[in-house]
Amino acid sequence: MVDHVEGAQYGIIAYGTTRYAIDEARDRLASKGLKTSFLRIRALPVNGDVRRLWRSLTHVYVIEMNSDGQMHPILQTEMPEFATRLRSIAYMDGLPLTARWVMEQLQVREG
Repeated sequence: MVDHVEGAQYGIIAYGTTRYAIDEARDRLASKGLKTSFLRIRALPVNGDVRRLWRSLTHVYVIEMNSDGQMHPILQTEMPEFATRLRSIAYMDGLPLTARWVMEQLQVREG
């Protein structure tokens, strides 16, 4: 699933149940003026449409509930042309991901 937002400088890649907290965080961030595009990974390899979408973005954050951030290096291998733009945000404290945590992490990184 791809949600391309016109004027967004930043993107988020995620998978699984992280989507719901990310959807809420994106809505809150948009109300504060920080627009983001979003890709929910369902399978690899990624296709050409995804590559075209990410060309317009400054940074793309890979948000995952995995303390090692394993999807980040997989995506760097899948899309080497974007490897320097991909940023890992890994979360694991035994509790579900929250919109507040996502917002805080993106605001720290993007001001």
